[in-house]
Order: sequence, then C-alpha cells, then structure tokens
Amino acid sequence: MKDFLPEGHKTPDLGSSGYFRFKDGENKFRILDSAIVGYELWIGGKPVRRKGNNFTIDELSKADINKFTGKKKEPVYFWIFPVWSYEEKKVQIMETTQVSIITGIESYLNDEEWGIPFSYDLVVVRQSEPKTTYSVKAKPHKELDKDIKILYEDMNIDLTAIYSGKNPFNANLDESEKDLVDDTDKALG
Repeated sequence: MKDFLPEGHKTPDLGSSGYFRFKDGENKFRILDSAIVGYELWIGGKPVRRKGNNFTIDELSKADINKFTGKKKEPVYFWIFPVWSYEEKKVQIMETTQVSIITGIESYLNDEEWGIPFSYDLVVVRQSEPKTTYSVKAKPHKELDKDIKILYEDMNIDLTAIYSGKNPFNANLDESEKDLVDDTDKALG
C-alpha cells in the first residue's frame, strides 16, 4: 500500500449518511432545533409519514409485513429532529420511534433544571444483548460551538418535507441544485 495511497491516508466511513444511526454503546449528540412528530407506516420498503395517524384503508392494506410477527406493520409514532453527531462530526437528522428514547428525552424536557435540550448534549446508550435497550442521559449544560450553529443554519433543512416524501436536506433547493446534490449522492454511492 506504500506507493498506492498517500502517506497517512485514512479511508473515511463510507457508510455515513445524513441520518443518525444508533450504534451499540454511547451515542452522543446535540439537538439543534425543534422536533416534528407524526406517524409512519412502511409500504413497499419505504416510510410514509403523516402528521396524524390518518392512513387510508388502502395504505394500511399495503403495509409491509413485520418479519418478527408475520403480521402487517401498523403506524408508529415518531419524533424527527436535527442533531449534531459528535462521532460523525456533522449535522444529521435523527428519527426515533423507540418509546424509551422518546420518554427519556421528554423527562429532561419536563424537568425545569434541564428544559429544552438545545443547551446540553444527550447520550443514548444502546445495548443489544440480550435484548436491544436504549437509555438516555444528559450531559452538563454548555454552549454549542458557534461554527456548528452556523453550519446548521446554512443547511436550510426542512424537516416537514418528509410528510410529502421529499428529502429534508434539499427540499429548499431549486431544481438545478437538487440535480447537483442527487448526482453527487449517486457518485458517492
């Protein structure tokens, strides 16, 4: 490899995406903005999201099969919000349907000493053995790096785009910019 790659080269994680994924162990992040909530139903391998649990009978009949139960999937309540991932070192979108994560974050929201989680980091601990569990803990209050705030604001993420099946990362781009982003995404795999 000495003559093939530049000295000191390290291949980045090519599996990284714009969406936050929980790994086993500690997952540290900062929530950057308010959440949107709703219900999602998986149809044809893709999520269909709505503000309310108002799926049609036709949509419910087309729902994917749950591989564990063998029954049709049902609508699931979700929260989606932008985060700064300390591990990935980038802005990502986090979606959670896990009750333990939602209630864990909600417990800090409802605690007057903690409040809205824009001024402190959260850590979700994922443990996959013997059964997958999640727990939430807060880190002490501290200011978010100003460069992260600016980066997030410049991205113009539109979370509500998910309700119409669009990409929240490029929902506000004009068509030529969307084509450029789509071409770049395809080139990166």
